[in-house]
Amino acid sequence: MTTTLGTASAGPGEIDTGRLEVGETRDGSPVGLPVAVINGEKSGKTLYMQAASDGDELNGVGVIQRVVPRLDPASLSGTILIVGIVNYHAFQVAEHRNPIDDTKMNRAYPGNDKGTSSERIAAATFDAATRADLILDLHQG
Repeated sequence: MTTTLGTASAGPGEIDTGRLEVGETRDGSPVGLPVAVINGEKSGKTLYMQAASDGDELNGVGVIQRVVPRLDPASLSGTILIVGIVNYHAFQVAEHRNPIDDTKMNRAYPGNDKGTSSERIAAATFDAATRADLILDLHQG
């Protein structure tokens, strides 16, 4: 069965990357979070991974950048859904909080797809995370 997250779509044994649209910038340009779908050859459980929910916590982004290319969907069971950068606006300015609405992402869940910038991001990532059996939110201390 094909699995989709945003514009990324992968059938069994496939991997794809794309964007998950979560709103727009101040000038109205669309904002899309980088996503990946790794769909194992065999059926199984789903893992959801995300990084940079705090825009200045970059280690998780590096982990995802190193791990994803090493994954072989032909040898996996189950599916991995990845959002590589959650707090897009904070990541752009290397800040902890979203500078658009001065919000920490972990205070915005479960979100609102018609709400503030952080609420929209939270709603989209919450929807993806609730599809999974296991969630891994990469932070640094």
